[in-house]
Amino acid sequence: QKEQQEQRKQKEMQRQQHEQYSSECKQTAETARATSSRARACAECGKTDGGLQRCGGCRVVRYCSAACQRKAWPAHKKECKQV
Repeated sequence: QKEQQEQRKQKEMQRQQHEQYSSECKQTAETARATSSRARACAECGKTDGGLQRCGGCRVVRYCSAACQRKAWPAHKKECKQV
């Protein structure tokens, strides 16, 4: 009986780990999709033509100018450190 209880505990732990892993994978996929669409345009003004430069911190978000980067920095600052 103790063995069965132990097996149930192990199965429950495995189920919880699987749910957590699935949740993390889903969040990663959502972040990747959002990042992909942002990478094609200036994160501040949305401009798509011309030479977009990547953020020097996260290297993910792009800006069309230093002015747009400065304008976006207060909001991007929190996100930048998470990437």
